[in-house]
Amino acid sequence: MKIFQILITLMLFTNLFAGSIPVNKVNELLSFKKKIYLDKYAKKSIKKPIKQNYKVFKELKRGLFEKTLAFKQRVQKEKLKIERSNRNIDLAYEKSLKKYKNSLKSQELKLQKAKENLPNYLSKSLNDILNIALGTPIIEALKDNDASQYNADDEVFITKISSNKFSIPIHLQMSVSDAQKLYKSKHLKDVQPIVLFEYSDNNLYISEVIVKYKKKKYSVAISDLKDYDTSFKLKYRVSDTIIKWTKHKSTDKDLNNYLKGIKPKKETPISLKDATREEPKTAIIKPLSWQKQISKKRYTFNEATQYCKNLTLNKHKDWRVPKINELRSILKKIPILSRTTQTKKTYIDSSLIKASSLRYPNFWSSTAYKNSAIYYMMFDIGGSSHTKASDKYYVSCVREK
Repeated sequence: MKIFQILITLMLFTNLFAGSIPVNKVNELLSFKKKIYLDKYAKKSIKKPIKQNYKVFKELKRGLFEKTLAFKQRVQKEKLKIERSNRNIDLAYEKSLKKYKNSLKSQELKLQKAKENLPNYLSKSLNDILNIALGTPIIEALKDNDASQYNADDEVFITKISSNKFSIPIHLQMSVSDAQKLYKSKHLKDVQPIVLFEYSDNNLYISEVIVKYKKKKYSVAISDLKDYDTSFKLKYRVSDTIIKWTKHKSTDKDLNNYLKGIKPKKETPISLKDATREEPKTAIIKPLSWQKQISKKRYTFNEATQYCKNLTLNKHKDWRVPKINELRSILKKIPILSRTTQTKKTYIDSSLIKASSLRYPNFWSSTAYKNSAIYYMMFDIGGSSHTKASDKYYVSCVREK
């Protein structure tokens, strides 16, 4: 026989719940999570390409000493040049239009896929949502060592599973000897009920109660609750069929911030005035002075830009974030390595930047990638990539000598 045998039978009261399930709060939090999720895939404004104007042939003037044949050849050459230019305009427009249509299609597919995955996403959040909306379930008879709720003749606790939101009246069957052992153990608060909600046709209703004690779970036989007002309708569909309601500390930052009234941070857009256009790799790099002793703090792109603008070093105030070509120029060598090697080497000229103590020496550049991201340099693997402006990396400011 186990430490104690538990049988919970719900009291057949007309009004089963002391207070109603706060369904509005549950659906409010579901709506919030849905918005947070779909906003990531919301349609973004994509600028439709504009076709450049065709070049028009302008009549040429014949030179004073130019022969007729030479003049005709020059005219023909100019016409061919304009035709090629106009043909390139057509090709460039067709290419940009195709890219525009593909971007729209890709955006639509991502949004559609996100909508299809929404029930899975909401299911993962529902445990947090139930705990926030319903509170933490406890067995009242065991909460304050209250033995007065125990009926020794019938060997039953006439008590409730309750929270600060509502309560469920129950009969908890337990032998006298088991009840005595439990009270003597002084571990009453460790007896944690787990209420299981079953999901069907957008409705949640209580299907089972489990009592957990000393890392063991004891199933509870209960009456069919479908005949009572214990179910409530969810506003959105979820994928899981069984949802737990138990003691649980929410780790969902979005939900916790929402309850505190903190609005989600919007991603800081890239400022085109601070970002530079990508230059050819063969572009001439002017001699530069580098900030050798860098800040150990990591910055977003806009923070890095502002940091360099405000920097005063060696009596100079004209510091800026380096371009990607300038960062590439100070690589000591290009290694064939990956992060999986856990190498502590940095492939950077230490006479210019001291970065050997940094585990992941990723440095911002000022170069924009397709006006939607920013290039950064990874000096631990000797390569570059691009990312959103809200990510945080190191920065070494430069100025022209």
